Amino acid sequence: MFGGADYAAALDPHKSDTEKLKQTRQSVLAWLTGEGSSKLASNNQPGQPGGLYDWIQNPTIHERWGDATLEGRTEFFGAADLDASRAGGFTDPQILEWLQSNLTKVRGPNIPGGGGIYDWLSGTASEDDRPDRNPNITQPEDPYVPGDSRSPSVTRRDSNYVGFDGLTINRPSRDSLKIKPGGNMLPKNARSLSSPKRKKYEQTTDLARQARNSLNIS
Repeated sequence: MFGGADYAAALDPHKSDTEKLKQTRQSVLAWLTGEGSSKLASNNQPGQPGGLYDWIQNPTIHERWGDATLEGRTEFFGAADLDASRAGGFTDPQILEWLQSNLTKVRGPNIPGGGGIYDWLSGTASEDDRPDRNPNITQPEDPYVPGDSRSPSVTRRDSNYVGFDGLTINRPSRDSLKIKPGGNMLPKNARSLSSPKRKKYEQTTDLARQARNSLNIS
């Protein structure tokens, strides 16, 4: 299902271009009312007050755009929330004013003087130092985590990620990475090599005769 973290991931590549953020928001809305409508849970469908579609269509500044599976991501204003606010048409002075009235919603480097979001918006720090990857969202290309159903799989089945724009990221299953219980763990080429034959030595219990023969006494 398409959720808030997916919307944040769609915006993230355009974080340095406000106009592209706005265009992406419109593209997402169009996709969610078209072929992407089946990707929305019933409570997030168009017409559902407080649902995801409603959030995107009627934007407000808030701190809930992060990945809900990550600690604190939907409790504190972060980079994903900044992107969504800009995509929704809010100016940096408007976002800064909201932060000044909601300082309990920022933490770590994003507090005043921390060098993060608050300082970017107030002009005391440069947004050029913003990380390329946003830790506030989970990217499809994140490494595989065993036992995590949200992780891409490289060993059991194909992993296809379809974005709002219809693009698909495909990770085909790789048989070479599959481990079969009880199977021979040696590489195929190693199993085909034959072991060198050991030289056989004759043993004798007549050590005295062996010693005499070694002297070559005539």
